[in-house]
Amino acid sequence: MFLLLVPARLKTILEGSPQELGILFTAASGVVLLAIWLMPKLRAHPSERRARLHPEHRMLEPAQLDALVGSMTPIVVDLRSPEDFKGKPGRISTATNIPFRQLEGRIEELRKLSENRSVVLVDYSDRLSHQAAALLLERGFPWVHVLKGGMKAWNALRLPVYS
Repeated sequence: MFLLLVPARLKTILEGSPQELGILFTAASGVVLLAIWLMPKLRAHPSERRARLHPEHRMLEPAQLDALVGSMTPIVVDLRSPEDFKGKPGRISTATNIPFRQLEGRIEELRKLSENRSVVLVDYSDRLSHQAAALLLERGFPWVHVLKGGMKAWNALRLPVYS
């Protein structure tokens, strides 16, 4: 039962029956418990909240990707526009530019490039990478990763970039 608690009704409830007070207490307790449950989730970093929404793909820290690029050569797909890819923040050495808006039309090209290797998605902050990862997983790509924090995090750690 949902109660509208306007001041006149609240006074009636507080002076009213124990049953109405019990309903009010139960509703208030539920709201408090919901707030306690939500607090840690709302305080999480935005990329961690997005990762919980898409648990199928794995987040990589910039240092992890830097090590992978040097060893097993994943396919690094930079989802930024060609201007941003060539611009100031730079790019990762092995990155291939497939802008996010063109990704769906270039799935087969990416499939040929990856040949059963991991695909690591990069954009400026990792926001678009999560959407792209969901698309690639839906299209049958087995190993999809997202660079946590995107190029912003990569540059913050002063990892190598190319222009």
